[in-house]
Amino acid sequence: MTRRIVENDADPKRRPLTDDEVNRLFEASSDLVQEAISRRRNGAITAYRDSVILKVAYGWGLRANEIANLGTADWMKNPRAQEFGKYGAVRVRYGKGRGGYKPRTVMSTMAWPGKAVDVYLHEVRPRFPNRSSGALFLTERGTQISAPSVTSAFSKSREHAGLPNELTLHCLRHTYASKLAENGFDHSFIQDQLGHTFMSTTAIYTHLPSDMRVRAVRDYLDQALADRGPPVRRRRDSAERATRRRRLDASSRLFLSSDRGPRTDRWPSPVHTCAATRDVDANSRERTSSRRPCDTPARSRRFYRNSVDNLVQSVCRLQERKV
Repeated sequence: MTRRIVENDADPKRRPLTDDEVNRLFEASSDLVQEAISRRRNGAITAYRDSVILKVAYGWGLRANEIANLGTADWMKNPRAQEFGKYGAVRVRYGKGRGGYKPRTVMSTMAWPGKAVDVYLHEVRPRFPNRSSGALFLTERGTQISAPSVTSAFSKSREHAGLPNELTLHCLRHTYASKLAENGFDHSFIQDQLGHTFMSTTAIYTHLPSDMRVRAVRDYLDQALADRGPPVRRRRDSAERATRRRRLDASSRLFLSSDRGPRTDRWPSPVHTCAATRDVDANSRERTSSRRPCDTPARSRRFYRNSVDNLVQSVCRLQERKV
């Protein structure tokens, strides 16, 4: 996780947090709540609200404006993830979009942020005035919280945890996307969760360390080789090897016969196929392969000249054998 800082130090405001930084941030938010409770001040409920805001930002990867506009009725069940209860998904009605808002539904991938929201709804939010409002996060006056107040909640916990000042609430969104990528979620799913129109935008959010990318390539290659099996060298069978040998010396066996000597009664015609492209099967029957015939005068003359030369040489060899 620490390697991400080295790879994304060009823009510290948009880098994901390490596991240690995330733990320090949440511990600092919890410490602020305990300090407010110990002092018996009214800031205890707002401190608890701020801690839940950080958990929502990390648990669903939401923007500051999206968190500020959440409502109590925006939570819903996921029939295929009943372990999350009624916090299986959240409806983001004011998502960022071109020329207006782009609503989307963000699925829950962690259980503990939903439990924090449930405690806030049933035990902390009723202590705010004007709780009949449909907004999820309220101010001390009972009005809907604003986006700068959401950002301020992150800044308080960041300063208390001693984290770098250049970190912003948007870093939790980058951390959420990187966590999904590390856990093996598909990139199209991450794109839908973040509400991006283009995959290239999602690629900016998924900061994977180099060692993880190397492991991903190695795992893919191992799986591909395991599915394919060991390489098998193909061997030609006896019939194929015999056919290959017959094609190599087809020209000589076309005019010669080991039993009767040269066949002078069958002279090739210019319209026949070249001798080098003719084939003989196992029963010494001639077959014409589908190659280009000797259809030009130059090829025909060359064909006759080579045939006559081969015939003369064959006759000489037979005479020498008889002597």
